[in-house]
Amino acid sequence: MRALAAAYVAFALDHPGRFRLMFRKDLVNRTNPVYEETSKRALWPFAEAIARVNGTTLEALLEARNLAPIFAAWSTAHGIAYLALEDKMHFALQGNYDEDFRKRLLPEILKAQWA
Repeated sequence: MRALAAAYVAFALDHPGRFRLMFRKDLVNRTNPVYEETSKRALWPFAEAIARVNGTTLEALLEARNLAPIFAAWSTAHGIAYLALEDKMHFALQGNYDEDFRKRLLPEILKAQWA
């Protein structure tokens, strides 16, 4: 979970314009049939990780419609990414913001969330 969330945050920091665009409902055509499939595929890594953490399979997790843990994990990663993009954690960092965040604070946050 930590590695997945770290990758999610890194993508946001490395591609801030694309990351922000992906979540602009006014700029994304959600009626396009490709949108729903693409959105589901984007969540699969979180779903697969949650299934492993819970000792089950992705199929069983989806069949049970137990989506809350998937959305909780995604929300956590997304929230961290958004806060980092908006420099909301600046007070907790010293020196180079980006480097200090990625190498020190982010791993601490993720370890606190997923021991």
